[in-house]
Amino acid sequence: MTNDEIDEFVSRYITEMQNTTSDETSEWGALENLTDSEPGTAWRVITRLVAKSPDMYVHQIGAGPLESLLSNRPELIGMAIELATTNTKFREALRFVRGVEISTEYQEAYNQLWRSDHDL
Repeated sequence: MTNDEIDEFVSRYITEMQNTTSDETSEWGALENLTDSEPGTAWRVITRLVAKSPDMYVHQIGAGPLESLLSNRPELIGMAIELATTNTKFREALRFVRGVEISTEYQEAYNQLWRSDHDL
């Protein structure tokens, strides 16, 4: 996907989040498919989605597509932790990810994210 295509997809995804009561929309399904087939593209879409979404939807992104991506591709947890250390909105999305095993390599950095939030 080009950057323009990602921006268009993100706009459609946000519109669907705002206008439907269902968790599973057509854009949600398309992003779910990307987490399986094109994890690099899914990462780009999800990070852009977090950045452009209203704050009230960040938890849905974390518990939805970000969780799916990290469950399918646990090797991306390092990138997620790194981004969350400097991006509070992404850190908030990561807070809602459940059921993803954090390898010992990243466990301390992951735990530090939440200690630093507690210290604020």
